[in-house]
Amino acid sequence: MSPDGMLDSIVQLYSSSAGAVFQQILPVAAALFIALATIQFSWDLGMWVLHDEDHLVGKATRQLFVIAFFYAILVGLPLWLPPLLGGFEELGRRVTGLDGLSPSAIFDQGISLALTLFDTWSEFALLLVPVTGMFRGLAFWVVLLAFALIAWELARVLVEGSLVLGGLVIFLAGAGHRATFGLAEGYFRYALSVGTRAYVLYLLVGVGRNLGSEWDALLRDQSFFGAIDPRLHFVVLAGCVLFAMLVRTLPATIAQTVVGSFALGGINPLADRR
Repeated sequence: MSPDGMLDSIVQLYSSSAGAVFQQILPVAAALFIALATIQFSWDLGMWVLHDEDHLVGKATRQLFVIAFFYAILVGLPLWLPPLLGGFEELGRRVTGLDGLSPSAIFDQGISLALTLFDTWSEFALLLVPVTGMFRGLAFWVVLLAFALIAWELARVLVEGSLVLGGLVIFLAGAGHRATFGLAEGYFRYALSVGTRAYVLYLLVGVGRNLGSEWDALLRDQSFFGAIDPRLHFVVLAGCVLFAMLVRTLPATIAQTVVGSFALGGINPLADRR
């Protein structure tokens, strides 16, 4: 594992293991769903008989149909879940032109920009104003940490996507019972949240990486042709901090706004409405 691609290797490890975990979890989730659905159906049937409910056969048939529908959704996960999450990623790729979200690439860019920012300070200014040297070192670490934070956010969302496609599938089994239906609802909400955050990250990183490349080239060009205006260093520093803050806050905020109102509890077909 090379140092340059270490973050991507970690993400790839989770991604590659998601398929194997999914194959192990799906039969367990299906069995758990059947057990919960059996308990739910037996309870409802008993209550209908005790209360001498009208249309008993019709209600039982409807309940079995609902259970079969959710069971089909569960066992059909390999057909619809990966395309659902992959659709957000594909949309982000088309809009931004990025091949993919690479934590290693963004962190490498941060290292390069931090070193450029460090090397392009005027030696005359460093000798004339000693405090400039302190700011030079501070600026280096702030830029580096800003891009490290961005790389961390990218890696976290990518790993979350692997978990949604892997072990977290077990929560869909909760759709088999009225009391645990919220677990399945939470899983759907979380999956949509991860997809939304990945899409927003594509938009932010697509613009931020281009700006980072422009800042790096601008610093190098001005350093080669003459003394750099110190204000450029402040602009680059502020831009890196803003970039990190946007990546840190906007995806979660937008996902919460878009997905926060998503709820299935109100249309839970297993809910007791007697």
